[in-house]
Amino acid sequence: MSGVELWFGPGGIAAGVGGVVLAAAAWVRAWRESRNADEKLKLQRVADEEKLELEREKIRLEERNADLAGLQALTTELRSDLSRIREDLTETRKDLDVERRRGEKTRRDLDAERRRTDEATEKIDAQGKELARLADERAEAWKLVRRLAGHIRAREEWTVLHLQPRPPSLELIPDDVVHIVFPDGGPYPREPPDTS
Repeated sequence: MSGVELWFGPGGIAAGVGGVVLAAAAWVRAWRESRNADEKLKLQRVADEEKLELEREKIRLEERNADLAGLQALTTELRSDLSRIREDLTETRKDLDVERRRGEKTRRDLDAERRRTDEATEKIDAQGKELARLADERAEAWKLVRRLAGHIRAREEWTVLHLQPRPPSLELIPDDVVHIVFPDGGPYPREPPDTS
């Protein structure tokens, strides 16, 4: 067998080397395919995880949107409540204004009534002072009347005891005695009844 046959022949070294090369190439191809499959699995796993995370984020967003919708509904209710409270405050303010005007009118009426009461009190005090003055004058008048009556009684007694009766036109009247005529009850005045 020649060297050419030994190297390139069916059972030659080149054929064996070619088989090894082919086997190595097939192994490399299989390794690459396996690695590619692993990479694909990893990428698929990452994609699945990202997809799952996206689904979770979507769920969170939906929950957040639901919360926002609830907050919007609550905000709408709060705005309605605030509007009602504002209307109630407006009505209350109007009622307070009416009550304040009524209170001011009542205060003016009370002031006028107080002034009338003060004026009536002043009039009553003045009348009381006038009555006291009249009572003092009446007491002085009664003192004078009793004094005159005493003079008259003393004069009559003195006349009865010491003088002969004379006509009334000739009787002397002392200078300090005022001649008083009592047409309905004798020579002496009748004092008012004692009510004390």
